[in-house]
Amino acid sequence: MFCEGYVKENIEKWGAGVDDWRLLFQVDSDGNMNIDWGDVGVVYFWIRKQDLANRNFDNVWTIMQCC
Repeated sequence: MFCEGYVKENIEKWGAGVDDWRLLFQVDSDGNMNIDWGDVGVVYFWIRKQDLANRNFDNVWTIMQCC
């Protein structure tokens, strides 16, 4: 079963503007700092190029990836 956000219709809709997105910030798990996103996961914060240029952080997209 896939997450709701990954249904084919959404992928096709978002894929059209894929070049507009930039990685804003990435946070990795770190056992030495007691930071663990899921099972040694990573959190990504993505922003559209035009939103970054305008310093508009209202539409940042957050994704957590874990094993």
